[in-house]
Amino acid sequence: MALVIRKRDIDTDVLLVRRPDDDDEFPGIWGLPAASCRDGEGAMAAAQRIGVSKLGTQIEIGHEMGVGSQEREAYVIEMTLLEAFLADCSHITLPRKGAEGQLRGVTVYTALRWGPPSDLSGSAAAGSLCSQLLLADKGLTR
Repeated sequence: MALVIRKRDIDTDVLLVRRPDDDDEFPGIWGLPAASCRDGEGAMAAAQRIGVSKLGTQIEIGHEMGVGSQEREAYVIEMTLLEAFLADCSHITLPRKGAEGQLRGVTVYTALRWGPPSDLSGSAAAGSLCSQLLLADKGLTR
């Protein structure tokens, strides 16, 4: 599950998050907020969890923007890309790595910024499925 989070009044920029430098798959890469669905958890619940646990804010879910799968070294990832909105962008708070309540294996982002989808071309080239799906949705793939 990955989210393309936008401000309601700005259609061009999306919320970009930076993965930690010690990330196993995409160290230091900018991408989209994402999470794996937990056992028994539906896509909408996972999307809301991204807002609360990874960004410290409530989000409103929009439409589905894409679906894809990718074979990785040890597993196959199935991903749904959803549009989402922040009601109040000033309240985004990234948790600190090792903060109470963080689960082992959960990516804790190190930075965030607003930028155009084209800023994800590097992460898409590195193999980020969520970045590839967004660029395909926007017609920015070769």
